Amino acid sequence: MFSVPMISLKKYIDDLPVAASPDVPEDNGALPSMLQAYRSALREMGDSSLEACPKLGTDLKQSLGAIEQSLSGEINRGLIATVENEVRQRLQKWGSGTAGYYRRKASEVKELLIAMAHTADSFAARDLRYAEQIEDVTRSLESIATLEDLADVRASIRTSAADLKTSVDRMTEEGRQAIARLRDEVSRSQARTEEARESASRDMLTGLHNRVWVEKEIEQRMNSETPFCIAIVDIDGFKQVNDEHGHLVGDELLQKFSAELQSANRSTDVIGRWGGDEFILILDGAGSETPAQIDRLTIGVCKSYEVQSNSGRLTLTINASIGLAEHVPGETIRTLLSRADLAMYARKAESHAHAAERNQQSSSVETMCQSRQKGACPQSRKMKSLVAEDDATNRKLLQTVLSQYGVCNVAADGREAVSAVRFARENHQSYDLVCMDLRMPLMDGQDAIREIRKQEAAAGVLKPAKIIVTTVHSKMEDITTALLGRCNAYLVKPIDIAKLRKELKTLGLIQ
Repeated sequence: MFSVPMISLKKYIDDLPVAASPDVPEDNGALPSMLQAYRSALREMGDSSLEACPKLGTDLKQSLGAIEQSLSGEINRGLIATVENEVRQRLQKWGSGTAGYYRRKASEVKELLIAMAHTADSFAARDLRYAEQIEDVTRSLESIATLEDLADVRASIRTSAADLKTSVDRMTEEGRQAIARLRDEVSRSQARTEEARESASRDMLTGLHNRVWVEKEIEQRMNSETPFCIAIVDIDGFKQVNDEHGHLVGDELLQKFSAELQSANRSTDVIGRWGGDEFILILDGAGSETPAQIDRLTIGVCKSYEVQSNSGRLTLTINASIGLAEHVPGETIRTLLSRADLAMYARKAESHAHAAERNQQSSSVETMCQSRQKGACPQSRKMKSLVAEDDATNRKLLQTVLSQYGVCNVAADGREAVSAVRFARENHQSYDLVCMDLRMPLMDGQDAIREIRKQEAAAGVLKPAKIIVTTVHSKMEDITTALLGRCNAYLVKPIDIAKLRKELKTLGLIQ
């Protein structure tokens, strides 16, 4: 039944009129909805496979997730055919693997049941055999009553007692052996079960614990109120490694990176593969104890790795971005993971900013201005911006990016933002850009925007600041409300740096 959405989507695209290029379908209003429905179906299949067979479902969910992401760009018939074939292969492989896995599990249970049945049969046969022997002893004892010679009576009793003791001893020994055999069989079955459980908790490529197992460990620490931190580790530029050298090289790099990750961590740390080129760590202890460990970890894994490619040995220099978040009592696992994820992206943006700054310093200002009319260089004027954001991670991320283009100040809430704008104007300065969170304590973004626009109107400002709002709400009514609040653009969290730069260019703030 999994192939129905793909067949319907492919048939729909095949039926579309051919546009200028035979590989690209004409724009059609129904196509985005169908693509969205199909991507949703892929996500549901991944989730369902994880519930049906946790041991094999993780890999299928990750592969379907990667396929689902490939449908977010430009769609053509060639891509649809490729996706259809890959989905079919993934599902067939998962289906056959899952069937074999459960056949093996059923066989193990069957073996244990047969052993128990054989043991029960042996007890029944033994009881029947020894019942007959005891009955013989009983008849011997009854015959004593007919004996008149005392010596004969004594000899008969001695013989009957010896026979009875022998029967009881044999019964006890055979019972002991039967129980020992059953105990051994149960022990072997338990060992196989533990091995299967351990295997199901591991990532097949790297040998690290998988996402499901790590999430359970996090929940256990939350329930026990044990202080801990989590860190999400993302390999920078890993997609480029796959694109340039192939997935086999990428797989070997992941394996070697995982080994170094284990070596660089303490024995008490929990390490798992989060998915793709992302890894997750659980670090027991308070947040004050972990930054030094993160620094040691960064030094340990950010280095050159040797891998085998089709052209021979290849040396790849790898960097990684690490986001750290300390658990706050009462928060959900989703919130904790989101904070660590945002911290990781902030570190990644900071790394990109430093790289861009180094590239910029290496180029000549004269060279950059040669293409401008009459030697003018509009980019020479630095932009002054203000970030109003109550979340420290998002605040740092935006400040890091905007600082590339000039001075960037920050405010922790709406009141601080309004005061900062007023202070700048009173000192004959102004902000070119205000990046405002839509939801903040004390004064939210919408009220702050209205107050800033009111001040600008009262002061007769000829060039009002450009305002970009950031929000976790993607509902159109929320965005419409923000735009009616006299902002110039909006960004939905988590913040996409590329989209931020695009908006800055659209607003004429950068070249």
